[in-house]
Amino acid sequence: MARTRHGIKSGPGAFRPGPAPGRKTICRIMDANLNRAREGLRVVEELVRLGLGDRALTARCRQMRHVLAGYPEKMPGGYRALLIHRDAGRDVGAPLWPEEAGRAGLTEMLTANLKRTQEALRVLEECAKVLGAPVAELKDLRFAAYILERDIVPAAAVRFAPAGPRRGRRRVKRSGSAKRLRAKRLG
Repeated sequence: MARTRHGIKSGPGAFRPGPAPGRKTICRIMDANLNRAREGLRVVEELVRLGLGDRALTARCRQMRHVLAGYPEKMPGGYRALLIHRDAGRDVGAPLWPEEAGRAGLTEMLTANLKRTQEALRVLEECAKVLGAPVAELKDLRFAAYILERDIVPAAAVRFAPAGPRRGRRRVKRSGSAKRLRAKRLG
């Protein structure tokens, strides 16, 4: 088998682009990624609501999740088209992958779910193009997810930092005379 200048195989047995995948495949991909994006946003929303206690960021997560939940009705065939093609029992990617077995902490959990959401939204954009479904809303949501990540992760890194051993000097309650003596030495 020969290789072209760009390393792409040619000759017998090489990949040949064929017709675009069928509607069933696109609907299965969209169904899985709509679920993935909503689930990722829900995890982020819960961490922001209960972990950070931030009303504004929680509202942004919820609003994005609700926009995404309404998207299937804008597709040809609506939500029903996704459901009739769903076949979770045959999904070869359903078993737990080793890298999903654990998280180092809440910040890692938050970041993983933000990335999961962003990736799923990108897949949805590409599939929507094939189906002729609206793409702009998905693109807007993806960029909103990038901005959400920028706004959440720094606060989460501080709030969810592991509580390791304290560094520095121990605080000791000082009597009034000890405070005055220390102030006199420093002043």
